[in-house]
Amino acid sequence: MKYSNHNRSKKTSGFTMAEIAVSATVMLFVITGMLGAVTSGVQMLDSSKRTIVASNLITHHVNDLRLAGWDTVSTLPANRTLTLPARFSSVADGMTLQRTVVEEDTDLYRVTFTVTWNGITGRAYSRSDDALFAKNGLSASYGY
Repeated sequence: MKYSNHNRSKKTSGFTMAEIAVSATVMLFVITGMLGAVTSGVQMLDSSKRTIVASNLITHHVNDLRLAGWDTVSTLPANRTLTLPARFSSVADGMTLQRTVVEEDTDLYRVTFTVTWNGITGRAYSRSDDALFAKNGLSASYGY
Protein backbone atom coordinates (compact mmCIF):
# COMPACT_ATOMS: atom_id res chain seq x y z
CA MET A 1 0.00 0.00 0.00
CA LYS A 2 1.37 3.29 -1.06
CA TYR A 3 0.51 6.42 0.87
CA SER A 4 0.38 9.69 -0.93
CA ASN A 5 0.11 13.13 0.55
CA HIS A 6 -2.49 14.95 -1.51
CA ASN A 7 -2.99 17.51 1.24
CA ARG A 8 0.08 19.50 0.52
CA SER A 9 -0.92 23.13 0.64
CA LYS A 10 1.15 25.95 -0.56
CA LYS A 11 1.94 28.62 1.98
CA THR A 12 -0.35 31.22 0.44
CA SER A 13 -2.39 32.05 3.52
CA GLY A 14 -1.60 35.08 5.72
CA PHE A 15 -0.91 38.74 5.11
CA THR A 16 1.94 40.34 3.27
CA MET A 17 4.12 42.99 4.87
CA ALA A 18 2.52 45.67 2.68
CA GLU A 19 -0.97 44.76 3.90
CA ILE A 20 0.20 44.85 7.50
CA ALA A 21 1.83 48.27 6.99
CA VAL A 22 -1.33 49.71 5.39
CA SER A 23 -3.57 48.37 8.16
CA ALA A 24 -1.21 49.71 10.85
CA THR A 25 -1.29 53.15 9.20
CA VAL A 26 -5.10 53.12 9.08
CA MET A 27 -5.27 52.13 12.75
CA LEU A 28 -2.83 54.93 13.61
CA PHE A 29 -5.14 57.49 11.96
CA VAL A 30 -8.20 56.05 13.72
CA ILE A 31 -6.57 56.11 17.16
CA THR A 32 -5.21 59.64 16.60
CA GLY A 33 -8.68 60.84 15.61
CA MET A 34 -10.24 59.25 18.68
CA LEU A 35 -7.68 60.89 20.98
CA GLY A 36 -8.39 64.26 19.38
CA ALA A 37 -12.12 63.78 19.86
CA VAL A 38 -11.69 62.84 23.53
CA THR A 39 -9.44 65.86 24.13
CA SER A 40 -11.95 68.22 22.52
CA GLY A 41 -14.76 66.68 24.56
CA VAL A 42 -12.89 67.18 27.83
CA GLN A 43 -12.19 70.82 26.93
CA MET A 44 -15.85 71.46 26.10
CA LEU A 45 -17.02 69.85 29.35
CA ASP A 46 -14.58 71.95 31.39
CA SER A 47 -15.64 75.14 29.61
CA SER A 48 -19.34 74.37 30.11
CA LYS A 49 -18.91 73.52 33.77
CA ARG A 50 -16.92 76.67 34.48
CA THR A 51 -19.44 78.85 32.60
CA ILE A 52 -22.25 77.47 34.76
CA VAL A 53 -20.22 78.07 37.93
CA ALA A 54 -19.51 81.65 36.79
CA SER A 55 -23.21 82.26 36.14
CA ASN A 56 -24.08 80.91 39.59
CA LEU A 57 -21.45 83.13 41.23
CA ILE A 58 -22.84 86.21 39.52
CA THR A 59 -26.44 85.30 40.37
CA HIS A 60 -25.42 84.80 44.01
CA HIS A 61 -23.87 88.27 44.23
CA VAL A 62 -26.73 90.00 42.37
CA ASN A 63 -29.23 88.42 44.76
CA ASP A 64 -27.12 89.49 47.75
CA LEU A 65 -27.29 93.10 46.53
CA ARG A 66 -31.03 92.86 45.97
CA LEU A 67 -31.49 91.65 49.53
CA ALA A 68 -29.13 94.29 50.92
CA GLY A 69 -31.22 97.18 49.67
CA TRP A 70 -30.69 100.60 48.15
CA ASP A 71 -28.52 102.02 50.95
CA THR A 72 -25.91 99.35 50.34
CA VAL A 73 -26.02 99.59 46.53
CA SER A 74 -25.73 103.39 46.50
CA THR A 75 -22.54 103.32 48.62
CA LEU A 76 -20.63 100.61 46.73
CA PRO A 77 -17.12 101.50 45.53
CA ALA A 78 -16.69 101.92 41.76
CA ASN A 79 -14.41 98.88 41.24
CA ARG A 80 -13.66 95.96 43.47
CA THR A 81 -12.35 92.42 43.22
CA LEU A 82 -14.58 90.24 45.36
CA THR A 83 -13.67 87.17 47.36
CA LEU A 84 -15.47 84.00 46.38
CA PRO A 85 -17.86 82.50 48.91
CA ALA A 86 -16.50 79.44 50.72
CA ARG A 87 -19.23 77.19 49.35
CA PHE A 88 -17.90 77.80 45.81
CA SER A 89 -14.27 77.04 46.69
CA SER A 90 -14.27 73.46 45.38
CA VAL A 91 -15.70 74.34 41.95
CA ALA A 92 -14.45 77.91 41.43
CA ASP A 93 -10.73 77.29 41.83
CA GLY A 94 -8.75 79.79 39.77
CA MET A 95 -11.71 82.10 39.14
CA THR A 96 -11.71 85.82 39.93
CA LEU A 97 -14.80 87.98 40.38
CA GLN A 98 -14.76 91.71 39.59
CA ARG A 99 -17.57 94.15 40.41
CA THR A 100 -17.93 97.51 38.65
CA VAL A 101 -20.52 100.09 39.73
CA VAL A 102 -21.60 102.97 37.47
CA GLU A 103 -24.19 105.62 38.29
CA GLU A 104 -26.33 105.66 35.13
CA ASP A 105 -28.76 108.33 36.27
CA THR A 106 -30.00 109.90 39.47
CA ASP A 107 -30.94 107.02 41.76
CA LEU A 108 -30.06 104.39 39.12
CA TYR A 109 -26.92 102.25 39.32
CA ARG A 110 -25.55 99.66 36.91
CA VAL A 111 -23.56 96.94 38.64
CA THR A 112 -21.47 94.73 36.35
CA PHE A 113 -20.07 91.43 37.57
CA THR A 114 -17.31 89.77 35.55
CA VAL A 115 -15.88 86.34 36.30
CA THR A 116 -12.61 85.39 34.59
CA TRP A 117 -10.72 82.11 34.54
CA ASN A 118 -8.30 80.04 32.46
CA GLY A 119 -9.44 76.76 30.95
CA ILE A 120 -7.49 73.51 31.08
CA THR A 121 -5.68 74.51 27.87
CA GLY A 122 -4.70 77.91 29.27
CA ARG A 123 -7.26 79.83 27.20
CA ALA A 124 -8.79 82.81 29.02
CA TYR A 125 -12.57 82.85 29.51
CA SER A 126 -14.93 85.39 31.03
CA ARG A 127 -18.61 85.73 31.86
CA SER A 128 -20.29 89.08 32.59
CA ASP A 129 -23.74 90.13 33.77
CA ASP A 130 -25.20 93.58 34.40
CA ALA A 131 -27.77 94.42 37.04
CA LEU A 132 -29.67 97.70 37.29
CA PHE A 133 -30.73 98.96 40.71
CA ALA A 134 -33.11 101.88 41.24
CA LYS A 135 -33.89 103.69 44.48
CA ASN A 136 -37.53 102.67 44.58
CA GLY A 137 -36.82 98.97 44.26
CA LEU A 138 -36.87 98.42 40.51
CA SER A 139 -34.06 96.11 39.45
CA ALA A 140 -33.24 94.10 36.35
CA SER A 141 -30.35 91.95 35.25
CA TYR A 142 -29.12 90.60 31.95
CA GLY A 143 -26.02 88.76 30.83
CA TYR A 144 -23.70 88.63 27.88
